[in-house]
Amino acid sequence: MDIRTKVLLNALAAASLSGGLATTASARPEYARKEGVACQYCHVNGSPGSLDSLTGKRQSTMRNERGIYYGTHNHSFAGFVDNANTVKNLKPTFRYVWKEEFKTLPRRVAVADVTGDGKPRLISLNEKEGNKTTSTLEVKRWDGAAFKTEFTGDVQAPADGLAVGKFGGADHPAVILTSDALWAWNGTTFTRRPAAAPMSILGTTRLQDGSERVLLAPNSKSLLAYKVNLASIKQNDWLVDPVPAPSPPQNVWGDMHSTPEYLSALGVPDQLGAGGLFGIWYIKKANVYYIYQLDRDTTIGPDPQNPGKPKVSYTNTYFITFRETQSGNTLWTSPKLPGEGLDLILDDPKRGGKPGLLVLFNGTTPVNATTAGKGRTLVFFSME
Repeated sequence: MDIRTKVLLNALAAASLSGGLATTASARPEYARKEGVACQYCHVNGSPGSLDSLTGKRQSTMRNERGIYYGTHNHSFAGFVDNANTVKNLKPTFRYVWKEEFKTLPRRVAVADVTGDGKPRLISLNEKEGNKTTSTLEVKRWDGAAFKTEFTGDVQAPADGLAVGKFGGADHPAVILTSDALWAWNGTTFTRRPAAAPMSILGTTRLQDGSERVLLAPNSKSLLAYKVNLASIKQNDWLVDPVPAPSPPQNVWGDMHSTPEYLSALGVPDQLGAGGLFGIWYIKKANVYYIYQLDRDTTIGPDPQNPGKPKVSYTNTYFITFRETQSGNTLWTSPKLPGEGLDLILDDPKRGGKPGLLVLFNGTTPVNATTAGKGRTLVFFSME
């Protein structure tokens, strides 16, 4: 089976993504400001009535089901209930909610209940200044005012390999995998079980039966999904039951985090892997699938290798793109990130389980940061 049929959803590789990337305008008329939501919450377009500079035409002012209700009920949502059909027919839109700046240098992030107490933790794998071969694992909990560190561990691997999920089964807390080890909660702390060899961690997947697996790439031509046997204490014996990375209808969502070059080698279309991260979001309530990705702006210029032909190049301007799975059409884009995009996940470490996009990027230097000129920022966009 070709690798294109293995990476999360066949629709990703088949999607037509050649139409360019347009950034949504940010109009916020009177009632959107009043309700504290984006215009697209009530309209089919994110900037109703605004002028599209690309086409010279005005954006549609047509309302969706929410907007129709709002306009015919004295500009009030009192009594309105989203039903499955309403949710399914609405295009997703998000709004900025909060940001956190860190003095440390997280490169990968995840959110999960890793202790079994039902509370979300923010798990990060942090770079070490001047040392690219090792990193620091950190587990934090939101206490209502700040993220408090509960655990740190030394990782004998770079900071680009992290996966967190219930790979040991639904009746166990989520476990943490770094490229060098398995980290699991023993009731008191996180125990480290070393791997026999470095693991090339690409992401996670969830199957139709609800089970979660970690995606590993033994090489650029294969992608395998593994379970974790928490009963095993032998070196690397805990990585079990490898199967080819599932495609529909076996899996319901998944994500991949790597370099654009490696994703391209796996057969991921260039525009989908331009930011080094993409995935599938399955919204069970509406029974719909969406593609989300870390994206980059493009420039077009002459191709020095092919005179007379254009060449598309990616810039260092990052943003988030949300797409339809079948057509690849853009449904929503975030404002441009004020720094290099590093990671993107679907969860809220402050509330846990709430839909939204958590984005990690190179940010401004926090006060008292240990390294001048560097810092990392987390931004959360809540789904409307």
